[in-house]
Amino acid sequence: MADFVAKKISSGQPLQDLNLIFTGRDRKKYIKKLFKKKEKEFVAFINNVNGQPSWKDASVIIDEEFYQRGINPYSKEAINFSDTIYLRFFPKDKYVGEQYKLS
Repeated sequence: MADFVAKKISSGQPLQDLNLIFTGRDRKKYIKKLFKKKEKEFVAFINNVNGQPSWKDASVIIDEEFYQRGINPYSKEAINFSDTIYLRFFPKDKYVGEQYKLS
């Protein structure tokens, strides 16, 4: 049943590379605020999530990373970060994260 639902809501398009999504000022903010200025660890995390076939798998990795780093998953940056990753898997859900735009 889960596979059927996933096929109905997926766009049929290949998943976008998160390295192309996290760019510019937002990328720098995430590296600074969530990864404590450790760009190599940010890149390793992004590459790990890029290899995941589903949001369910990616969300487990996000949860583990936040826990290990002591990141409050309800902080503005953490919510916006995970919402952006969510949109990689469900690009039709553009309304997700609208209220948490990073400035």
